[in-house]
Amino acid sequence: MAGRIKASPLARRIARERGIELAGIQGTGPDGRIVAEDVERGAASPAASAEPPAGVETEKLSSMRRTIARRLTEAWAIPAFQLTVSADMTRAQELVAQLRERATEGRRRSRSPIS
Repeated sequence: MAGRIKASPLARRIARERGIELAGIQGTGPDGRIVAEDVERGAASPAASAEPPAGVETEKLSSMRRTIARRLTEAWAIPAFQLTVSADMTRAQELVAQLRERATEGRRRSRSPIS
């Protein structure tokens, strides 16, 4: 498609949210791709700040909503880590079994699902 505009997904989302046409923005990314910074720069220029599309109402954010939006945006920049650890619980299961044998009056020492 010759008329396709090369833009990153983030740049497309920002442009859609702000009602900015990507066709009017010069891309600075690889192969002239439009990146988020280009859209931000375009949004700051007076030519790009047009009226919202018809039927769209804009409302000022409350300070709480502004804080929520800022923190959600910051959360995207924080790396997420996942750690998986495995352990041999054979000895622990033997110990639980010994404790259960010593238990008096039928009371269990542990409520764990270990049988």
